[in-house]
Amino acid sequence: MGVYVVGACGWDSIPCDLGVNFLKEKFDGDLNHVETFVQLKSGPLGYAINAGTYQTLILAFSETANDGLGKIRRAIMPEKIVKGAIKPPKRGTIWHMQEKELDTWAMPFLGSDKSIVNRSQYYDAVVHVETYRGDSSLFWAIMIAIWIFLFSFLVQYEFTRKILQKYPDLCSFNMFKNSGPTEEQIAGASFVYWFFGYGYSDRKPLREQHVGNPDKRMVVTCKGPDAGYMATSACVLSAALALIHSENLPEGYEILAERKYYLQPSRGRESIRIWNHLESFSKSKHLRNPFELAVVVRLLSGLWV
Repeated sequence: MGVYVVGACGWDSIPCDLGVNFLKEKFDGDLNHVETFVQLKSGPLGYAINAGTYQTLILAFSETANDGLGKIRRAIMPEKIVKGAIKPPKRGTIWHMQEKELDTWAMPFLGSDKSIVNRSQYYDAVVHVETYRGDSSLFWAIMIAIWIFLFSFLVQYEFTRKILQKYPDLCSFNMFKNSGPTEEQIAGASFVYWFFGYGYSDRKPLREQHVGNPDKRMVVTCKGPDAGYMATSACVLSAALALIHSENLPEGYEILAERKYYLQPSRGRESIRIWNHLESFSKSKHLRNPFELAVVVRLLSGLWV
């Protein structure tokens, strides 16, 4: 019996990984860099994230210096990734993203999306990727940034770490609760994942660099339901279905990068794509003109396909 390990199968890894790949496929030219923005939206009853996620954050922040993740990544990807000469713009800790499609206050997104995309495109044409989260107001962006700073400092010490672990509601100002969100809060929650891709109209060979600033852009949005329960469960189950139904997996066992496995060709037929399974939850697409292309895809009353 073969064993296959595919890491990071939930939200937000799948939307980001497949969203960047979608940009690569649809971009008419050479894609140079992508900036992504996650917006989490709550309904009129608000939203509380389950404290299990909070406890995971505590462990992740407290073990960052000793987890050996950098060494593991270098072992998996020993060769240096060669990217385009033009890097994405340098952004501040909090900055105003103001485009006709999106107006939000952005800060770095602390999830693993960027590293996941880098691993998936290791043997592919590599693009720069920067990930951000978006907030509706400068005030909330500043408040969250302050909380993250204090949280990351306090988890380094055993005494304060125990207090954080014992009182998630109090220490997170009710952003996290042991009870998690109510069914009504889940029903009212949603997310939007934005992808702004920048590149060049002309194509060059894989190892040849472009000169000058990008002259073309493409915008993709992924809209979905509650990220913590609805979207995550849909991603995980669809990933399992994609694996079960694939007919061209390697024999024995293997650890597969997410996108490599989701896009497996199936004996000469159309690729077995994870969105074929996500599509069973319903989808709709919307395209604009090819120069500034916006794609809206919905699954499970709206998740990325």
